[in-house]
Parts: sequence; structure tokens; C-alpha cells
Amino acid sequence: MDQNLLTRALAPCNLNAFKYFPEIGSTNDEALVWATQNAKDMSLVVTDKQNAGKGRMNRKWHSQPGHSLTFSLILKPGKNGQETSNQFAFLAALALVNVLRGKGIESRIKWPNDVLVRGRKVAGILVENVWTGTIIDSVVVGVGVNLSDEAFAAYEADLRYPATSLAANSQSGFEPYELLVEIVNQMAGLRKRLGTPDFIDQVNAELAFVGQEVWMNINNDPAEVVIPLGVERDGRLKVRNAAGEEILIAVGEIAETNPKKM
Repeated sequence: MDQNLLTRALAPCNLNAFKYFPEIGSTNDEALVWATQNAKDMSLVVTDKQNAGKGRMNRKWHSQPGHSLTFSLILKPGKNGQETSNQFAFLAALALVNVLRGKGIESRIKWPNDVLVRGRKVAGILVENVWTGTIIDSVVVGVGVNLSDEAFAAYEADLRYPATSLAANSQSGFEPYELLVEIVNQMAGLRKRLGTPDFIDQVNAELAFVGQEVWMNINNDPAEVVIPLGVERDGRLKVRNAAGEEILIAVGEIAETNPKKM
């Protein structure tokens, strides 16, 4: 990215500040430090390349210049936003789903923090909090989007879930500046609905695998077959297990295949 072009592109966004790095270890790590210093609400960290990016459970998230869109947005939930802090991953996921639909690409939210296109992962989201005592001072929402297959080609053998890219699912190209602005603006608009039934309804309308049998690791236990039913207001996923019981899951991961056969 070009610093001047990025500055002009982000002008319509309601950002308080942004930092751009041609290369960085992790945009989330930079944003977390900034959040403990003087970062205000709606401050953005953007990079062309992460060399120490991370996903959930300390997994690596790779990004490549020109082939990935990688950024972290700092949000301040305030006193009244503490109860909705567990919805920020859905905020980013739903924003991306809405943006992609406007570009002719249908996508779905894979609980808890991925976006899928045709059943393959096109984006990952990592949310981390900065605490002051028992209060969440800042929420850092990290987003990584595969613009082309080159974003993950060198690491495809190590991926836990099959990946795809925007280029592989569209005849037209994607301008990173434009995509970044659209996602940030979508997040800003959707943020006003956090905590409302309407917001959760929108998330559930875009949720992948609803009503389908999937293999899921729950609380890091061996995978079992469940049927996702929907997301609750507190971010947990309601599923029906093999015994026919409806249970709520706070920590879990949907697997692509039956892990017992791998």
C-alpha cells in the first residue's frame, strides 16, 4: 500500500487515527500496545505483511504483500458496552459478509470467528481485550482477508481448515483500499446495533452449518457430531448433540471432516 493513497482512501471513514506499516510482526500486538497508551476509539493499524501474525489458540496467521488485507481496529466499548464485548467478532464477520454480498460473493460466518466462501475459509478474525481491573477498556478486532491464493499458498499444507480467496471466487479484482474502507464503514454502522435482537438475528441469518451435522471439538475435547442451531446474545453457540440435548458452547471449533478418520 502507498501511505498517501491510504490516507486519502481512509478520509471518508470515521477514524480518529491510523498507523500503517509495510511490514510488522502483528497488527493486533501493535494495536494492543497502542490501546494501553493514547489510542482513541476507532483507531486503525494496517500492514502489507505480518511476519508474526496470530489466530485463535496462538496459531499462525500469514499475510503476503498484495495478496492479503490485514488490519486491526481499536474500539472502546465504554461503560455501557461491556455486555456486548463478546459480539465484536461477529461485528467484523457480518461486516465482511455484507461487503462481499455487495460484490456478488455469497459468504457465511463460521462460528466463532471465520468467514467462509463455498465452505472454505476466506477470512479470520481475532478479538483481544485490554482490561482495566474488571472493565474492558479496549477491544482490538484483528481481521485478515485472503485477496488471492498467494496469501496462503506457501502454507497450505499446514492449514487446519481449507482456504480460499476473493480472487478465486470473483471475475473482478479487489482493490485493497476500497475493501478496507467498506469493511470499516460497515463495522461502524453495525456497531450501533450491538446487543440488539436485530443484530443477533442478522448474524444467525448468515451463520454457516445451521441445521447440519458437523464435527466439533468442544472445550478441546475429542470431536463429536453436533447440529448448530444458532448464536446466543452472549456469543455462545447453541447446538443439539447426539443425545438430542440442546447445549450452549462457549469454546469450540468446527472441523472440516471427521477427525477420527484423519
